Amino acid sequence: MSENWENWMEKINFYLRLKYIPSAVKLLTNVEDVPKEARILKSPYTFCQFNAFSRLYERIVVTTKDNLMCPWARYSFGFDLLPAMYRSAIAKTDEDINKFFDNLPRIQQGKIQAIVQSPLNKYGGLFDSPPSLVLVTVNPAQMMRLLNSFVWLNGERVESRNAAHCGICNEAVVAPYVSNKVHVAFPCYGGRTFGQYADDELILAIPGNLFNSHLITALENTHDFFPYPIRQRVVSQETFMF
Repeated sequence: MSENWENWMEKINFYLRLKYIPSAVKLLTNVEDVPKEARILKSPYTFCQFNAFSRLYERIVVTTKDNLMCPWARYSFGFDLLPAMYRSAIAKTDEDINKFFDNLPRIQQGKIQAIVQSPLNKYGGLFDSPPSLVLVTVNPAQMMRLLNSFVWLNGERVESRNAAHCGICNEAVVAPYVSNKVHVAFPCYGGRTFGQYADDELILAIPGNLFNSHLITALENTHDFFPYPIRQRVVSQETFMF
């Protein structure tokens, strides 16, 4: 394939000093398309745990309807309807609960059969097409630099809709997959508990077709003015721009 995912990963890490290798996510309509290098675990886990296997331990893992135990993720990926008991904690009234679900992105039921997650540097050996998404785990300052870079590309603000519910399965995967737009995701309570996201960590979910050489160029062109790590200093009026 023409894309050099490992090379791009090295460049983005040079400008951002990432703690983790970004995760490539591929949503498949047919489970038979899962590459032989990927591991389909028989024991059920939450989706944020599958994400942790890829993010923390650099494993290539597969989520299916048969090994996914989280009802929120099962609903988001179109595997099942959500049991009524999980709806009640969302909002104060039935009307507000319905409003939440009316605005919650969801993949059409039965469309997706498997979700492959891989460290980005291993993705090139799995598929000949770009990933559905690239998930970059960042601190708030690194998020700032990525948003600066996307704004540099076209002048448009990056818009995200968040509730901090279903933070990995929905806000980091389903929402940007459905919209094909960059999305800021807040790991939810389950993501921080089971997925082991730290208190200060966020996710920028980037559609695979937007994680490309243009993003690297944007990081390069904004680096001199907005370098990371941030160089904190005291300035006066005379030295403000230096």
